[in-house]
Amino acid sequence: MIVQIKKISIIIFFRLETIKKYIGKIHFDCGSKIHTINISKRKSEILFEVPRHSLLEAIKYNIFDDLLIGNFMRTRLINIKSLYPYFSPYVAKYFDNAGVANSKELTQYFKYYKNLSNSSFYFERDKIYRDLKGYIIYKIGELKIYEIARYIYRTFKY
Repeated sequence: MIVQIKKISIIIFFRLETIKKYIGKIHFDCGSKIHTINISKRKSEILFEVPRHSLLEAIKYNIFDDLLIGNFMRTRLINIKSLYPYFSPYVAKYFDNAGVANSKELTQYFKYYKNLSNSSFYFERDKIYRDLKGYIIYKIGELKIYEIARYIYRTFKY
């Protein structure tokens, strides 16, 4: 069973070229064993503490996003601030739902939905809004003023 987890997870996450630019390693803590998948040489890492059977089922049926939204998996981020925008959309939305594993397939995915929409202007506008929203949310957390405001809010909240 342990070999099966490692083999399946390596096949899935190593195939995902879309996250190689952002994630270096993914660790799965299943019971007492930690399985590590080296994706790239980046220093950012993610540790998922998840029941073994749930992980196997999620990988088998491409429903890893259900593990992310469920309350029984613990996620630890190492040298990365958030799963969004560099992990969650690529794994949960594009890979699980559409089978997109690399940038070429991602371009085809966006092109398909762009052609499906009645107006390419609205599609491009919405795509830019989504990308900007993710970027702004990620960058706002790095600002000192945000940390000060959060500290003041939490101090006087109660």
